[in-house]
Amino acid sequence: MHRFAFLSMLLLVGCGTTEVPLAYAPTVPLSSPTADPLVSVQAVVDGRGGNARVLGDARGTLGTATRRLVTRKNTVLEVHQAFAGALLSRGMLAPIGRQRYDLTVRLVGFSDHEQLGPSAQADFAVSLTRHDTGRVVYQDEVKVAAEDWSLPSLDSLAFVSTADVSGLTEQVMNQAIDQSLDKPAFRAALRL
Repeated sequence: MHRFAFLSMLLLVGCGTTEVPLAYAPTVPLSSPTADPLVSVQAVVDGRGGNARVLGDARGTLGTATRRLVTRKNTVLEVHQAFAGALLSRGMLAPIGRQRYDLTVRLVGFSDHEQLGPSAQADFAVSLTRHDTGRVVYQDEVKVAAEDWSLPSLDSLAFVSTADVSGLTEQVMNQAIDQSLDKPAFRAALRL
């Protein structure tokens, strides 16, 4: 009887939702800003299906204490703001209506999980379109994944700390954004 009560407690403790903050911060040294802001983030589309805020689940090593990992706002809005911040930090963000190029991002995959250690992946398809003609001048897909398979401690067998997976998720997103905007082909499409 005591064993059943203990196992039930382990399964129920920690159930809930944890918000994963997503804010852009460069993961590489940035080149000098461009002389002319050129790009506006036209749209971010979620191609993952399912709940628009859910990134994944966190579980203890025994598979207990599930926590749903979600973004604070709709994931599309969070990623839109992150791309806009990245363009702004590079001096490339143009006000809506004054841009020469429209950037569209499709979330092919964007998730995080924690069980034996945090893991996260971001898979973004980007396309750059001339604003005046609608002609696509650049398309690419960037995938970044990371994991940290450190040995679990005894306290993580049933209770899950989500701080590591949150940080890893933000890092993976930022790396994918940096890779998307810093590729020579992307810059060449802007004629920089």
